[in-house]
Amino acid sequence: MSVSPEANRAMSEVGPGSLLGSLLRWYWQPIGGTAEIERGAVVPRRLLGEDLVLYRDRAGHLGLLQRSCPHRGTDLSCGWVEERGVRCCYHGWLFDETGTCKAQPYEDAADSLGRFRDRVRAIAYPVREHRGLVWAWMGSGEPPPIPNWELFTWGNGFVQVVTSSVPCNWLQAQENSIDPVHFEWLHETWTRRLAGDEGYVARRHVRLMFEEHHFGFVYGREREEDPTKSLQVTHNTGDRPRGGQGRGVFLWPNALYAIAHIEWRVPIDDENTLSVGWFFD
Repeated sequence: MSVSPEANRAMSEVGPGSLLGSLLRWYWQPIGGTAEIERGAVVPRRLLGEDLVLYRDRAGHLGLLQRSCPHRGTDLSCGWVEERGVRCCYHGWLFDETGTCKAQPYEDAADSLGRFRDRVRAIAYPVREHRGLVWAWMGSGEPPPIPNWELFTWGNGFVQVVTSSVPCNWLQAQENSIDPVHFEWLHETWTRRLAGDEGYVARRHVRLMFEEHHFGFVYGREREEDPTKSLQVTHNTGDRPRGGQGRGVFLWPNALYAIAHIEWRVPIDDENTLSVGWFFD
């Protein structure tokens, strides 16, 4: 199946005003682990084609603001945090997590009644912490609750958050979430070959099935000498998935759920992806 250049752009471009970019902004996106953002940190982040800064002020509040100060375009990642907000290093303008300008040292002194700062705002997006992840909402209006997927409720274990920047479009990474055949070659055969087992070849896939649900797609697979026990798609009960080999979930719109972990493909821009993995052991 070929895809036209127009359809490819519609599905892969993520900047402000783009079709898929607008859609993805209506979902909470994980943008890193909570342990990454210490108090006093100001970290530059590029998300959905926008240059931003993520920070945690001295009071512990998280903020996600435009990277260029609304005053003269100075890089706010060169600024510093205070009790409430981040201060620009150029003229000392102070912004809180809502984008409100809380102080303009010279302007406030020169015209204490003018309150020019009340007319200045920085672009700001809500950020929350949930299950070891920092989440950003880049849509408009009041954000919905962050999804509390079942594995987020598990106890008696350890959580690891792994992030990496991948030099490809988010859709190139996400289509992997609905491709079970690569497990046979990449995760099994290639891994065993790297370990020195030159003659190893994984069992071949002979049948695939897919089901569409409101949360995305579920696939099942059948392999040689592996009867249909792993082909049938079932919904598990209890607090742990049972079996599960041969099943995977394309979690709408940009995540993969498999057994005991979720991976998100968060667009950095049209050509780069932030991979965020949440693993439970």
